Amino acid sequence: MVKTKSKEQIYNEIIEEMPDNLDEIDLSAFIMYKIAKERSFSSRYYWGDDKTREKIYELCVHKHTRKRENKRQFICVTATKIYKELAERLGLDVYIIGDTKLTKDDYSIFRPGEHISPVIKTKDGKYIKADIEWDLENIQTGRRWIKFRNCR
Repeated sequence: MVKTKSKEQIYNEIIEEMPDNLDEIDLSAFIMYKIAKERSFSSRYYWGDDKTREKIYELCVHKHTRKRENKRQFICVTATKIYKELAERLGLDVYIIGDTKLTKDDYSIFRPGEHISPVIKTKDGKYIKADIEWDLENIQTGRRWIKFRNCR
C-alpha cells in the first residue's frame, strides 16, 4: 500500500524539485501538478447521497483539520485550502472563487456544496484559476489541462 504524503511532504518536494526562475504562472502550475499527483477525488463524496455530501462539505469548510488535509482523497474545499497554503508559502497571492464570488479567505460566503477553486492574482493583475479537482484526472494521465486558465 502506498503511503499518502502529508501536505508538508508535498511542500518539501515542491521546494526540492522546483525548477529555477519559474514565473508566477509556471509556479502555480507546478504546485497544482505536485498536489494532483498525490491526491484523488473523494469517492465517498462523489457517490454519497445529498446528506453525506453536505456533511463532508460542511466539515471541510467549518471543521477543517490538518488530518483532513493529509488524507489521500479530497474535495474541492480541501484541495483549495491545501493549494492556497502552499502557494502563499511560496509567495503567490491566492484568492478563492466559487460560482459567482471571489474572496481572499472567507469560505462562509459560498453555498453548501458550491464548487470552489483557488485563483492566483499575478503581479500584473491577471487572475489564473487553478482548479485542481477538475483537472485531477487530466494531470494524472498526462492529458491537456482544461481548468488552468485566465479567469478575468
